[in-house]
Amino acid sequence: MSSSKNILLIDVGGTNIDVYLYITSKKTCKLINQFKTQNINLSQWFNSLEIKTYNTDYQQIILGIPGEINSKENEVFCPPLGKTINIKQIKEKGIKIVNDMFIQPFLIGSQNSKQTSDKIIINSGTSVGLCIVDSKFFETFKLSYIKSFEFAHEFLSEIGKSQNLYKLISQNANYECKKFCSIYSVGGFAAAQGLEVKITNEEMFRIDKNEFEKFIKSKKIKTSITSLWISSLERDLKNFLSKNYNFNSNPNSMIRGGLMTALDSSPHGELLNSFKVYI
Repeated sequence: MSSSKNILLIDVGGTNIDVYLYITSKKTCKLINQFKTQNINLSQWFNSLEIKTYNTDYQQIILGIPGEINSKENEVFCPPLGKTINIKQIKEKGIKIVNDMFIQPFLIGSQNSKQTSDKIIINSGTSVGLCIVDSKFFETFKLSYIKSFEFAHEFLSEIGKSQNLYKLISQNANYECKKFCSIYSVGGFAAAQGLEVKITNEEMFRIDKNEFEKFIKSKKIKTSITSLWISSLERDLKNFLSKNYNFNSNPNSMIRGGLMTALDSSPHGELLNSFKVYI
C-alpha cells in the first residue's frame, strides 16, 4: 500500500453500519459515521457508493458484508440481516467487497501496530464472526493475510463440544439450538443468562438492547454462566480450528463486537478478555 493511501472501511452488521477512515501512513482508524442497519435501504445505499465520489479523501473503499463472499456470485445472503444483497453494481465500481470480519484486523492494527503473532478474532454481535489474521498483516495491511470462516452456521451436532451450554441456552430460549450463531452471539450470551430472546428464521437470537443494558446494570449476570460461555467458546473454537487451519505458532485470541461493548464497564468484560484458544 502507498504510504499516502486513505481507505474508507464500511463494516455492515446486523444492528449497525460503522464507517471508518483508515490512514495507511499513520496506521490509524477513525470512526466517522454510524447508523442503524434497519433504517436504510441497504441495496440502494450500497449502490450509491463510488470511489470517485470520495476521490479527494479516499483512494479505496472496502465494504464488509456479513455473508459468504464468492467473487463469481452477484448476490450475497446475509443471515444477520435476513436478506440477500445484490452486489453486481458495487463490484463494477471497483469497490472491494469482503466478509465483514475482514474489517476487524484494521481496527486491531490501529490499537497496536507492533503485532508479532497471528490473531484469532471472534466478533460477537447479532451473529458470531471468526477470522484468522497472519502477523504479516500488521506490517503490510494486505487483505490476503486475512482468512474468515463461516463458523456461525456450522452445526453443533457435528463439531460442537459444549453440550452443557447448548442445553442451557436451548432450555432458556425454549428453542433447540442447532448452530453456533445461536450460542456465541450477544443473544446467545443473554439467553444463557436467562433473558428473553426472539429467534429469527436464520436461527439467530435477538434481544432488546435496552433490556440487556438494564440487566447488566442490575448486576444480575452470573459469573459462573459467563465463565461457562467463555470456556465453551474456547473448546469449540479449538476443535473447529484444528480441522480447518494450521498455525505455525500459538496465536493470540480476542473477543470483539457488541458483547464486549455492552460489558465493557462490567467485571464480565474483564472475564471476556481472559478468552484464549490454545492450538
